[in-house]
Amino acid sequence: MYSLFVLIGILIGYNTEIGVCFSPHGGCKNSVIDEIKNAKTEILIAMYYFTDNDITNAVCESKKRGVNIRVVLDKSQKTGKYNKSIRLVENDIPVRYDTRDGLMHDKFAVIDDTVLVTGSFNWTKSADEKNRENIMIIKNPEVAKIFRNEFEEIWGASIDAEKGQRIVNIKTDKNNKTLILISILVCLSAIGGITAFASKRRRKNIKEGG
Repeated sequence: MYSLFVLIGILIGYNTEIGVCFSPHGGCKNSVIDEIKNAKTEILIAMYYFTDNDITNAVCESKKRGVNIRVVLDKSQKTGKYNKSIRLVENDIPVRYDTRDGLMHDKFAVIDDTVLVTGSFNWTKSADEKNRENIMIIKNPEVAKIFRNEFEEIWGASIDAEKGQRIVNIKTDKNNKTLILISILVCLSAIGGITAFASKRRRKNIKEGG
């Protein structure tokens, strides 16, 4: 683990660019979106809460441009009301949940092995418009490498979200064909059971009457 003194040494030893912003209404979300839009090859995202529509749009557009993207979220996002996992997976972006004990409370992104976006700022509407949060954007490959290593460790200990998201779809989408098919099969099974019971009862009555 790197100490604060080592990080300071890295920052001093390189031509490092650092940007800072605060919320609410301090430009944090726009700064995140700008860095995502400027990504050329890769974006690695470790985010406790990721629910903002505009940032999600930027991530999906970057994927369409050919940028490799991976996202790891806290396990609480599996059932989160505004969870964006489904949309990310639908756009062929690998998503995983960290299901280990404790929270996956990180909020950072590593872009092109050069840019680090980190701070207290979750990628949510509330973080941008209501909360008092902060973001630092550090452009330094050595610092980015430290966070990339942390991301890979979290990623390796997390579970794939795609299967879980398909289950969520079945449960929540009233128009889902799979759900409709299951409902029909259940109804047919129930009708078959009732018919068999009625037939058995009728034969019993006939036998007793005869």
